Amino acid sequence: MFQTLSRALKTAPPEDAVRPSHDSLEDLLLEMARYGEPVLMLLSAGWTCSIDMNTTALGSSFKVRSEYRHQSPAAAAKECFERARKAVAALS
Repeated sequence: MFQTLSRALKTAPPEDAVRPSHDSLEDLLLEMARYGEPVLMLLSAGWTCSIDMNTTALGSSFKVRSEYRHQSPAAAAKECFERARKAVAALS
């Protein structure tokens, strides 16, 4: 098992080369909108994405962000979306 995992890690494409599991960036952003208000932007360091998450508790808020140095908007959005799903799962 460990040999298979280490072999897969050596041959895996860079994180930015992985396509989102959705058909398009638009589909991914629409899915992210179910969690809150997504923002996708290009900074001098690269693409980044964040979501101001919806909450039901009065006076509460939280934000989920991707890293700042993504080479593609899809990679930044995918990372943010995965982090948002993990945050929601942790709160459930």
